[in-house]
Amino acid sequence: MTRSYSSFVGRVSANQLWDSNTSVSNAGKKRGRGRNTKKRVDLNRGQKLGFGKSGLVYPGLTGPALVGKKMLNIGEQRESRVQSEAPAVEKKRRFPKIPALQRGYSGRKFPGTSIGPPDPINDYEFEGFDTRVLEYKMVSHMTGNLGRKMRVSALVVTGNGKGLAGFAVAKAPMGKAALRKAKNMAAQRLQYFERYNDHTVFHNFAIKEHKTTLFVQKMPKGYGLRCHRVLKTICQIIGIEDLYVKTEGRTGNIQNVTKAFFRGLMEQETHQQLADRMQLNVVEYRPELEWLPLPVASPSIGKSREEPIKEEAFDFENMYYEDGKVTFDDFIVKQ
Repeated sequence: MTRSYSSFVGRVSANQLWDSNTSVSNAGKKRGRGRNTKKRVDLNRGQKLGFGKSGLVYPGLTGPALVGKKMLNIGEQRESRVQSEAPAVEKKRRFPKIPALQRGYSGRKFPGTSIGPPDPINDYEFEGFDTRVLEYKMVSHMTGNLGRKMRVSALVVTGNGKGLAGFAVAKAPMGKAALRKAKNMAAQRLQYFERYNDHTVFHNFAIKEHKTTLFVQKMPKGYGLRCHRVLKTICQIIGIEDLYVKTEGRTGNIQNVTKAFFRGLMEQETHQQLADRMQLNVVEYRPELEWLPLPVASPSIGKSREEPIKEEAFDFENMYYEDGKVTFDDFIVKQ
């Protein structure tokens, strides 16, 4: 009895063998099964087939088998083999190289960097506008058919530095599309914020958004911006130059910090609005005028009321924060 032995060696090519281990069916690709498959490995990497230490020439393998009509035999290699050096391949950078003065507060990553003005709308161009990235992260959600879908979420703020600003959050499968979509959405949600002498807010205020609390304090000219790095970026876009902000709670939630600050700026009252609401003259005390009262606004009706004020003034110096905390200046005075 004669038996015939057969093997797949010689019948199946190397590409077909690799496809059997690395390929995924179309149904599997739709369900997200193609992300964890094996990758092809070059088994001949670092090896040059046919060349050894002996330097012999094998006809048909490392040299010609026939020269004219004469068949060659195995012999030593006479001519010197010159190997052409392959040009050096530059490694691709994961993040583009950004000049040091154009980087944000997160180094080479997107948060804090400028992505330019929004795209023009018809014939209108956003001249003098600048857009800064506040948050750039990956988000995902699970679907029944496609599995886990990943997207990029971008939070940006845009403005002209003269009180006009807006922010927006956008998501897209690719990062560039998310940034472009977010800055164009922010350009359609612009709001104008009144500034006191074009450098700070009109009065102190406290604002809360979920677990995030902001205590905003008005500061004189030349004080600068002493606040959260996200709030500092927003102030630069709006045009606020002098401000102090105390943050409490979940300060790592960038969206809540941004929403709280914008809502606080919208709810602040100008001197004229305060005079009309209280029906009283508004005066200001300045140290450069030796604390003399300086009238800044009067009621629109022309006269002030005679009833006493029942509303208590909001004073930061006598206010305690969470867990009995006080400001550093109050701590020095008490000591």
